[in-house]
Amino acid sequence: MKRPEAKVKEGTRHSRAPGGAINFDKSGTFTSVQQGDKTYSIEDWNKSMSDKFDQQKGGE
Repeated sequence: MKRPEAKVKEGTRHSRAPGGAINFDKSGTFTSVQQGDKTYSIEDWNKSMSDKFDQQKGGE
């Protein structure tokens, strides 16, 4: 089954990543990450990855 394409605002580019898409503006600057119906800002994405890393680190 083919996954539907992520909707991207005009003038932006995106790159498929496992489980989502990485969005860039016209100049190629990373702007956000999309997973499912949720789009994360750079700050929110970094925070969620940091929290996930901290949880995994604490579980050692």
